[in-house]
Amino acid sequence: MGFVPDFKKAREKAIEHIECKGLFETYSIAYVVTNENLRQLPQLMPKKHESVLSVVGSGDHPLWFSLYGAKHIDTFDISYNAKILMDIKVAALSCLNWCEYNRLLEDFYEINWFPCEHISSIKNMDKILPKLPETESEYIKALDNAKIFRTYCSPKKSESLPTFFEYLKLRIKVKKPYNFYLTDIKNLSNFITTSYDVIHLSNILDYVPAKEHKDIILPLLNHVNPDGRIIAHNLQYDMDEGYLNYFGASAKEIADSLDNWKYIQKTIKEPNTNIILKNGTHILERIR
Repeated sequence: MGFVPDFKKAREKAIEHIECKGLFETYSIAYVVTNENLRQLPQLMPKKHESVLSVVGSGDHPLWFSLYGAKHIDTFDISYNAKILMDIKVAALSCLNWCEYNRLLEDFYEINWFPCEHISSIKNMDKILPKLPETESEYIKALDNAKIFRTYCSPKKSESLPTFFEYLKLRIKVKKPYNFYLTDIKNLSNFITTSYDVIHLSNILDYVPAKEHKDIILPLLNHVNPDGRIIAHNLQYDMDEGYLNYFGASAKEIADSLDNWKYIQKTIKEPNTNIILKNGTHILERIR
């Protein structure tokens, strides 16, 4: 990736916390752990799921796709901090045991409550920093006490973190950083040069006006293998209007207008609240 981070701007954006307003950009703060139930992925994925394109988010999504058998995974996100966190997690797999990994994420969560704490001073970061690309290590040291990771929810061993045996599998399966595209969802199709069994969009389209959904999704259809799927989650909440833009209607309209696509709707369970979202996951599946 040829991106060169602007340390000054990154620090300014970390102070602003603009992601709290529902706005996301290059230096938006990354979530420490996902707020999704990633153990539901097997029931959402197609039978063949060797190649995946996934949003980074907290860096957990690509790891769990690896855990569940994906062999080639490309990633994307609008946030460079998300990329940093993902690479930290990949590096941690190679040098930390399960307990140390859990402690690292808990420290990332807790450090937000202590402004004087520095990321590079967290226990075991001295093992991880040398394993990161030089630009990323310099970035972390330059921002250090800025808040580049967000305290949305605390890491929970029963929900957000891999079990001991899942962690052992991840250490075997994940040996190098994931390929990454720094882009927003609107320009994602301009970066893709191959096709995938799964394109995983997570909670991205919630923050895109409904009238733009089709313009974003239609170019992505050309990058889905036969029997492959585009998977998108939708939490349906909005601070101002009560609801987020509902992607399901757009997905169904696309499927109804094309002969070789069908729309599937799945219920999902939020891991930290136990809330069942009946309209939570929307799937576009390419029929042979």
